[in-house]
Amino acid sequence: MRICIVCPVRKGTPQAVFDHVKKLEVAGHIVFFPVWDIGGPMPETDICQRMLMELDLANEVHVWYEPNSQGVHFDMGMLFVLQSERPRQVKWLNPVENPIGYETVLKEMCK
Repeated sequence: MRICIVCPVRKGTPQAVFDHVKKLEVAGHIVFFPVWDIGGPMPETDICQRMLMELDLANEVHVWYEPNSQGVHFDMGMLFVLQSERPRQVKWLNPVENPIGYETVLKEMCK
């Protein structure tokens, strides 16, 4: 299965995300993890294009939601649009008990 990870990158990625990716790879999944798979400095537009491509190719998208991450919000917006074209399974890696605001959108995408 092809899995794309959406998570904070610039201000640090939680260790739990690294652990999750390692487990997926050991299980034989093809995982796109932006921390490891987008190498070196590149224009922001190139990063966004690559993420869009990976989200589009994915069978599943696993999201570590961080409300202060602009990248996570941007990626989730792209995913929201892609879901209307071809729904893919979405998993929320760090769900909260009472989602509010944008968290409710993520909760709905996980159904």
